[in-house]
Amino acid sequence: MLAQASEASFLFDEPMPFVITQNSRLWLEGSASVVDFQCHASSIITRGALEGLDTLSQVPAPHGELTLQVRVPVGDLDCGRSGINRDMRNTLNARSHPYIVYTLDSNELLGLTTEDELFVFDINTWGKLQISGHERTEKIRVTGKFLGPWQFQIRGSHLVKMSDYGLTPPSPMMGLIKVDDTMEVHFDVTFCLRSCEPMTRLRP
Repeated sequence: MLAQASEASFLFDEPMPFVITQNSRLWLEGSASVVDFQCHASSIITRGALEGLDTLSQVPAPHGELTLQVRVPVGDLDCGRSGINRDMRNTLNARSHPYIVYTLDSNELLGLTTEDELFVFDINTWGKLQISGHERTEKIRVTGKFLGPWQFQIRGSHLVKMSDYGLTPPSPMMGLIKVDDTMEVHFDVTFCLRSCEPMTRLRP
């Protein structure tokens, strides 16, 4: 439950860094001619902060300008089988481009409601996604929830075409298995602004 506004009315002039909590998840889903697969990120690296953080009495949920960069080590993607892991790392050129990088550029609030006395929001985001040295701006719809004065959760998914990033889907078994060009990125991430243990490894 959110603290009452009278108990949490703050204004910060300096950017407030955040960490990602241990219960966060990020994974890729793909399809092949014989089997579907999931690749979970077992670790991610983030940099970010809320600037102009304001929890004044008129709006008792934290808000402000968000800066965010997420880096996913390609070598830490776990697809459940060693062969798929190898194919995925080769496809994403892990040796020359060891990270998938996302940098948030801007966001637009679409709506703010309450659910079980918690503030829930929908936003459109625009950011630069870099895969294997190729960069594109992606628009991603995000649903979020303020879990308390210092924590918020974001959820969403987004389709990514490998060919848009100069990649050719893997075709193992001498081409007998065909992997679809499109993958879906899913995320369920909780950010904490203070008094939280930093994330070390993501849960599967």
